[in-house]
Amino acid sequence: MPPKSRSRSKSKSKSKKAPPPPPPVILYASNHEEFDAVVLQHNGGCLVAVVTPFCNRCSRTIMPYLEKLNSERPSLLSTLNIVVVNAGDETGDLCRSLEVVAIPTFFAYSYGKQIHAFSGDNVEKILLLAKLAAQQAEEDKKAMEEAAAAAAAAEVETEAATAQN
Repeated sequence: MPPKSRSRSKSKSKSKKAPPPPPPVILYASNHEEFDAVVLQHNGGCLVAVVTPFCNRCSRTIMPYLEKLNSERPSLLSTLNIVVVNAGDETGDLCRSLEVVAIPTFFAYSYGKQIHAFSGDNVEKILLLAKLAAQQAEEDKKAMEEAAAAAAAAEVETEAATAQN
């Protein structure tokens, strides 16, 4: 009897997939430097919530809602920074510079520019503000890309005109 031919077992090539990105996190800012880093220098939209742990509405309604919004983000909000500023003695300068007069207060930013604000605990309005920030950031991104493309085209035309002379 002829020897049994062994079939080579194909090595299971497991393609190493990159681990999934970490879920977005709620960011905190307690001074101007942190605020600048996570809001003003962010290339996209931001929802800023100024709250305090001593406010029942903030601790019972706002923070749980922000945590839920963060963990169950619709795709529109995938690049949105959600930033919390806990109002208090240590954040007084930051709150004054933001002109916070009531707690809770919310701000929408797009590419570092404030586009809207409101005070109150209306969670539907918070979601609308987050969507506004994300949509404005998308529009701003497209406008910047178009401006960059126009500048590049103008540069090519200038170089071509210079080469002809």
